[in-house]
Amino acid sequence: MLKKGDKAPSFELESSSGGIVSNESLKGSKYVLYFYPKDNTSGCTKEAVEFSQLINDFKNKNIQIFGVSPDSIQKHHKFINDHDLKVTLLSDPENTVSSAYFAYGDKTMYGKVYKGIIRSTFIIRTENKRKYHKGIPLCPENVGKPEKGGTPMNGETRSNQGYAIIESCTIGNTELVIGHHPKAPNPYVCWYCKGGGNYYWGCYCNTLEAAREKMNERYQSECQMPYNQQPDKKAKQHDGRER
Repeated sequence: MLKKGDKAPSFELESSSGGIVSNESLKGSKYVLYFYPKDNTSGCTKEAVEFSQLINDFKNKNIQIFGVSPDSIQKHHKFINDHDLKVTLLSDPENTVSSAYFAYGDKTMYGKVYKGIIRSTFIIRTENKRKYHKGIPLCPENVGKPEKGGTPMNGETRSNQGYAIIESCTIGNTELVIGHHPKAPNPYVCWYCKGGGNYYWGCYCNTLEAAREKMNERYQSECQMPYNQQPDKKAKQHDGRER
């Protein structure tokens, strides 16, 4: 049985949305993986409809929802159309993934033991290899040194709205910071700035831990931005002329 904090088993399954969904394709994101016995049965329909009704709440928290059953993709499509489902369904015909998640095993009905899907739900949070490095103090001597948490800007501009910057890190051309104002209604704030300019995207928090959580989410997003990607080394050009 999987416990909180255990590493989620890897998987790769055909999706009702087309293509393949895998733990690798979802790296860096949060998602729900719920296992259910069969499409268009009463309990499974109720569960899928309830998840669909809450889909916007999950989207607002950047959480995707995937239902997994042994049913074929064709049956998944019918299930979705019959009940206007908003969740993505994955097909696990051999119960390989459900077994890895201990969601397939012995069940009992009317005194008879048989193998089947054990209704289970998992909330999975993954991380990219690159992470927001929290706790980097911003010192005057670090201004202009991105590798130590600073960016090329005047030291006098390193506070905003009375919030003094207490933690910082950089990814590519972007600096992400946490500000602190002990007398403000929300004493912590997250900001980012690109290219050493003004700060944008403010998210106010009541605790430092909450600010770090928000900052990490933003960091993961910034890692995917083209302007923060490391450029590939240019290949040597050849014009075809003899040397």
